[in-house]
Amino acid sequence: MANELFQCEVLTPDGRVFSGQVREVTLPAHDGQMGVLVNHAPMVCELGYGLLQLWTGEGTQERRYIEGGFVQIVPDRTVILTRSALRTEEVTRESALRLLEEAKGIQGTDEVSARLRGEIEANAQARLRIAGGAV
Repeated sequence: MANELFQCEVLTPDGRVFSGQVREVTLPAHDGQMGVLVNHAPMVCELGYGLLQLWTGEGTQERRYIEGGFVQIVPDRTVILTRSALRTEEVTRESALRLLEEAKGIQGTDEVSARLRGEIEANAQARLRIAGGAV
């Protein structure tokens, strides 16, 4: 059983959120949900907004809402670098609605404003999926 485990680290600018042996990781890649098991092919991938799930060697599940970043995968280790990794119970419908209002307040029509508005809206929509509400 031990050979089915691999090391996983979840790091944010505020510090290490998780470090331990896991048997499976699912994460929101920029283009869809992705699963990682031991001996996964090496890769680096951009992350999106959404649910990160870690199944530990002790049989517990860790669930976090992550906000973009990158993941590095090698056969015996996965490192997730993200702006934020909130416990799912910390993600509320109210916080998502506030983000939608913030996005609506961005008035520019230039490329930078449009991209920023799109990022904030994507974050808000992913938060709504976690919090169990739709607009």
